[in-house]
Amino acid sequence: MATQQCAECSDVSSLDLCTQTVECAHDEVCFTHRREVSEGTYLYSAGCTTKKSCEAGHPVVHTTEAPVEQGLGHIIGRKRRQETGTCYKCCSSTGTTKEPCNNQLCKVPTQPLMCHQCGDIGGVIPCLTSEVISDHLAPCPAGYFCMTDLYHYFDGSINIYKRCVNEAICQNMWLKSTSDNINCMNFVHHHRPQAQYTNYDCHFCCTQDGCNSKIAPANNTLYTSH
Repeated sequence: MATQQCAECSDVSSLDLCTQTVECAHDEVCFTHRREVSEGTYLYSAGCTTKKSCEAGHPVVHTTEAPVEQGLGHIIGRKRRQETGTCYKCCSSTGTTKEPCNNQLCKVPTQPLMCHQCGDIGGVIPCLTSEVISDHLAPCPAGYFCMTDLYHYFDGSINIYKRCVNEAICQNMWLKSTSDNINCMNFVHHHRPQAQYTNYDCHFCCTQDGCNSKIAPANNTLYTSH
């Protein structure tokens, strides 16, 4: 089994500064770790680690220095957040490419997303019907994602909010609270909701310009953990 090259750096302010590569051992994969040191400010580390540490969500780092190469590969690990803005991902290169697969993992978008924004979820003021179907987009802060919040009530009525959210809200309200809710996912897959006479809420987080234009984003735009 051939070894692979991974991007390697420690506590740099941007993945663009990962200007080294490291050759991994046969049983190792590439990882990237991002942590938020203050609001909107991140530090990145990358290199080689064991598959076991990837599954546990902790990098066990092996590093050397070599010339930099660019590229992407197949994500095989998962990321784990212990605080706002923290990301941990692993990957392994696929095919015959010698380019490191981890030099774009956990990268915070530098260009702001354009999202549908209406209503005031804090003030419990939902979007007007005209706003829900509007095609008007507005920029979000850098590093934020698009979200549609849906509140379904016992009488069948629905309140909708559209907004920009940070990654921690994506993780908590979408991945942890919505992505495994069958009633919410029925909206994504265009199925009739099963629980019509009950209260529930859904929070759909997505990652492309205008992705929250409908009640639920397209499946391929939904925020994922890997």
